[in-house]
Amino acid sequence: MFLTGIEAVDRHGGLRPGLIYVLESPGAGGREFAYSVLFRNSQANPRVITLTSTAEEIRREVELTYPGMADRFENLMVESLAHLYFRDSIVPLAWVSRENRILLKKEGSFLEGLVRAFDSLPDHSVAILDSVTDLVRMSRRGIEWADIVDLMLGVRKLCVKKNGLTFALLTSGVLGSGEQNELLAGSDGIIVFEWVDEKSGLSRWVHFRKLIGIMEYLEMEKISRFRIRVDPHSGFTVTQYERVI
Repeated sequence: MFLTGIEAVDRHGGLRPGLIYVLESPGAGGREFAYSVLFRNSQANPRVITLTSTAEEIRREVELTYPGMADRFENLMVESLAHLYFRDSIVPLAWVSRENRILLKKEGSFLEGLVRAFDSLPDHSVAILDSVTDLVRMSRRGIEWADIVDLMLGVRKLCVKKNGLTFALLTSGVLGSGEQNELLAGSDGIIVFEWVDEKSGLSRWVHFRKLIGIMEYLEMEKISRFRIRVDPHSGFTVTQYERVI
């Protein structure tokens, strides 16, 4: 089980192993939540598999988001596939990495690199796939959509087999409803982060569309969604519950 910092979830054991999609309106808190879970479970070999960012960019983002929690991400591992992602694009590899890298044939295709990254995950680990949005973009550059769907189904099977948890970040509105549902159906959880326009201004809220082992308890307690904020020192925090009467 993996703790989240959301008391209504953690008192029922936390998140179960598997694949959880974090569906987020840009900036609504999904990324911050996923990183916060990594920090709360620092004993679980936390790592980030990033498709377009370098390890340095990921660490910079984390340090700027959580400057008061630097000690918690000392053992954060980052696997970057940016050199494979941009290999056949118009972006010069010199922009992607400071290294003057020569790609070798043995590194294979982008999808082969992604499979290797997941294969290397230790048992009982917690990871972030950053991001499915970037993976979807590859369907416009020659990778078949069916292969992307099959790969994500395989990732779910691997997570369950290894008793690990992977958050797959996906930006809301990037996919049509049919394609999005095709992806989300093959998951153990769907957590939705969105902005809500209130009298006091914009607020960030989260609700669960699917969460194996937890959803039944939330429904029993009539909890529909959570108002959230991100504290640079304590991480992801719930400030309000909303219940269905």
